[in-house]
Amino acid sequence: MEALSWRPSALRDLPVARAGPRSPARPLRLRIAAAAAAGPRAAPATASGGPGAPRPPPRPRGELPLLLHAPSMAAHISGGGNLETLLQQWLAECGPVFEWQVPGGPPVLVLTNPETIREVYEVQQLHKSPRYADLLPLLGAKSLLLTEGEVWRAQRDAFNPGFASAFLRDAVPQFVEAARHLVARLDAAADAAEAEARAGGGSGAADGGAASGAVVKMHDLAILVTLEIILSVGFGERIDFLDPKGPGVQHPLFDSFVKLGRHVSFFLDNPALNFLKNAPWSKARTAALQRDYEAQITAVLTRRLAAMGIEAPEAGGARAPVRDAAAGGGGGGGGGCPVLHGPPAAEAEASAAAAAAAAAGGGCPVPHGGAALTTSGSGGPAAPGAEAAPPRGGSPWSDLARGGSPAPEAARAGGAAGGGRTILDLAVGYAAGSGGGGLDVDTLRDQLMTFFAAGHDTTASLVAWTVNFLCIHPEAEARLAEEVAAVLGDDAAEDAGPSWQQLNEMRWLTAVLKETLRLRPPVGVLARWAPEGSVLECGGVHYEASNKVILVSPFLQQTDPAVWGADAHEWRPERWLDPAGAAEGANAYSYMPFSRGPRDCIGSRFALLEAKVILAMVYRRFSLRYALEGREEVMFSVTAHPKNGLPVRVERRRR
Repeated sequence: MEALSWRPSALRDLPVARAGPRSPARPLRLRIAAAAAAGPRAAPATASGGPGAPRPPPRPRGELPLLLHAPSMAAHISGGGNLETLLQQWLAECGPVFEWQVPGGPPVLVLTNPETIREVYEVQQLHKSPRYADLLPLLGAKSLLLTEGEVWRAQRDAFNPGFASAFLRDAVPQFVEAARHLVARLDAAADAAEAEARAGGGSGAADGGAASGAVVKMHDLAILVTLEIILSVGFGERIDFLDPKGPGVQHPLFDSFVKLGRHVSFFLDNPALNFLKNAPWSKARTAALQRDYEAQITAVLTRRLAAMGIEAPEAGGARAPVRDAAAGGGGGGGGGCPVLHGPPAAEAEASAAAAAAAAAGGGCPVPHGGAALTTSGSGGPAAPGAEAAPPRGGSPWSDLARGGSPAPEAARAGGAAGGGRTILDLAVGYAAGSGGGGLDVDTLRDQLMTFFAAGHDTTASLVAWTVNFLCIHPEAEARLAEEVAAVLGDDAAEDAGPSWQQLNEMRWLTAVLKETLRLRPPVGVLARWAPEGSVLECGGVHYEASNKVILVSPFLQQTDPAVWGADAHEWRPERWLDPAGAAEGANAYSYMPFSRGPRDCIGSRFALLEAKVILAMVYRRFSLRYALEGREEVMFSVTAHPKNGLPVRVERRRR
């Protein structure tokens, strides 16, 4: 996941400079053909001062002294617009390269040409925005989302095997088990709807049937089922968040996450009050909530490491080093259990200093200190029993279709409840086998925090928006139900889930998901940083890019009529089944719901598999109808999610 927190009020909390620990950042020189796409994205043909003299990028109208673009942005949003419509308006006004700015923040340079974006993401591989550091309490300083350079590369290599198709194929039964819990909740809603109908209540109640249980909020349920899946497959922790007799959203882990998330989001959503996050009382509150959340996360980590034969710190002691429980003993692939080293004090201090500097947002802070992984980095040998890590930046769709090679027997044995190894098991095994000796506890904890946060949010939004579009297009829902029934067969047990092979046979479901991701990408904007001396060349014109945010909107890329046609803003899954259609010939950077390049979302395959399992099992048994008048609205946060939670009425499907 590569997400930048965004809400309508979060205008100032955009990136400022940070140098990463990889090689010194090079000045950026982007070159795209003068004959770029025609229309509003065509670059200006001339520039004052000659073609070699950098000029300021065009800026939208409505800019005021001192206040810059903040008033025009606020007016657009208060008038019913949103970030997507605002960027579309500015694109039509300014062309393929433009910049805007709000008080207290650096200029934000928006790119829309696919080849220019590829240069930033693949060739130059510019570092991410340091404003992600505002999410440190939720993700941890050693999060895969936040690290750079060789530290990130080693982390990615260690965790890649757990997100590869061969491992995920063997994890399908765990996905199915969690989806059964969702089906049970929908069964209860269908019972309530039938009882309401027998009583003559219909849907005329003021609450639309919510009080009786006949209406459920699909986005809320999707959050709970995806939380269960990531904890089970990722870390061997079984929690049924959907059990009506269980704690549900009151579970201590989820409750501590929500409380910390709300606290952090308050300062992101209110830039005028952002400075208060550094007030003593606010910092104390942040620290207390973070300790509570980390204690819950550490308890999960401790249990998993103990199951692997590794002595781990007790809950709340995530800073303590981890020792091998028994020399040469335990699980984890060849040669016993790896020792997980705690970072030296000086290393931890350097990391804390870097995080603090980045969060302060002043200038270009020092790189992250300390090696988050004590592995040999990219290209190290995989631990016995772990499949080879897939290349970074591959297509999640093609990998799922290929199915990968069978997972080795050692990767199938032992591990989580239900018989499978977990993502954590494979990461520890890879790190131990790569010659460096293992991972440190803080790194493991921070990845668990990251996967817990990001591993459910994007998929829950994808599932909810897919249900939303299927409610709008009942003919598409009927076609999906027919496909699921044809692939699974009418004689199979109703609660039996699909197999890996059956999921890959559902071509219409795949097209539905691709089209939903095109119109409603889970992440609103992606941001990188252009270092000192950077120059952007577009259509023969050089633009100043030095010390600016480089912003890319997946929504703009994926709704460009020049690429997708006149129906670019229409939800039409059929476009993905047309071998001669625009979808087949589109530039990779015209479709980037999971970002692109080496730092694309590590969990894209995981998310797509989740969504396929959930939707196949839901639409095999149920028909869903939107329960409110009108259409669902979008709310921009870390992800673009349904404002009303997508309330739906549940009906059993007639066979």
